[in-house]
Amino acid sequence: DVCSSDLVKIPLTIMLGIGSGGRASGLIFFPVSVGLGIAPVIISVGVGVLYEAYFVSMRGGTLGKLALGIKIVRAGGGPVPGSLAVKRYFAQWVSALILMIGYFMAAIDEQKRALHDRICDTRVVHSR
Repeated sequence: DVCSSDLVKIPLTIMLGIGSGGRASGLIFFPVSVGLGIAPVIISVGVGVLYEAYFVSMRGGTLGKLALGIKIVRAGGGPVPGSLAVKRYFAQWVSALILMIGYFMAAIDEQKRALHDRICDTRVVHSR
């Protein structure tokens, strides 16, 4: 029984030249399968961090926020530095991990701040 992820992993394994003498036993592909399963996660997180750090620190918000006319600022109204943008990216994971309650906090908070905004002392404000 071959699952769809195996259909991707096996050609990648062959292209990368991983294996021993062309034998395709489960013991040879197991470590590669585990490695190829983790690599997309690492790449995805890396792209997310770079996206968030660039857009929040250089543009004031992600593309979606900018399209809606809102931006992310520090408590005093200044721009968010790259290191804080990265911290805010991972703080959003905390907001999501607790059953998205961290995001719903914005609906009942006086200052309309989500949990990750409270952690990083940031605010989402209208830019128009």
